Amino acid sequence: MYTDYNDINKPYIEMAMSLSAMTHYGVYLFETKSGKVVYMDDSAMQFLNLKKGDMKESGFTLVKGAIRDDEKSLTESFIADIRTRRSMMPKNRTEKALFYINHHVKNSNVMLSHKLSLLDLDAKGESRLLLGTVTSSIYKLDPVITFKTTGSDYVYQFEPTEKKWNKLTPVSLTEHEKTMLRLTMQGYSLNEIGKIMFKSTESVKYYRRQVFRKLGVKNTSEAIAYAINFCLI
Repeated sequence: MYTDYNDINKPYIEMAMSLSAMTHYGVYLFETKSGKVVYMDDSAMQFLNLKKGDMKESGFTLVKGAIRDDEKSLTESFIADIRTRRSMMPKNRTEKALFYINHHVKNSNVMLSHKLSLLDLDAKGESRLLLGTVTSSIYKLDPVITFKTTGSDYVYQFEPTEKKWNKLTPVSLTEHEKTMLRLTMQGYSLNEIGKIMFKSTESVKYYRRQVFRKLGVKNTSEAIAYAINFCLI
């Protein structure tokens, strides 16, 4: 674990440490503009193949260094944008925003999924800190950067060539459908999901068919990959 304590960052570091203790994800905390690493737990360092001695580098540089070369162009414009005034961000959409980045690890076919949250926003909507979680994914996800705001069904996808965010047509899943997908991700069978949800196996199968129809996919792996990529669960 790496920490860089000061009075301003202390409550956020303690929050990140608590999150690290409660989840299997790796957790890290950067200063948004400077990229200075404020906190990174052992799991995050392991996922990104880093050591404590690497922490003097910008956190953004460290994350970019873990990305497969043919996918770096997807993240470079995004990182430049998020470190400045986020000119490419849809206006008035920075508060309570959650960003999702999926990429392959350098020299590997292993996929990492990051979830980023902006912290300590000022009156202009500028963020001082960036909280990230990272984990490996067993699903075949396409490299993608998406974001959504809390309480909104709309998802935006970053287009690196034109350097802009495209608003996607929202897909709405019911709470039962989302629960079914989450439990499937955890390895439960249809019968077990039914017992946990207090539903019949036929009801669970119905939820699954509805998800396939709404997402336009053919199997559970595709459904989970889609849901992760586009912030549905």
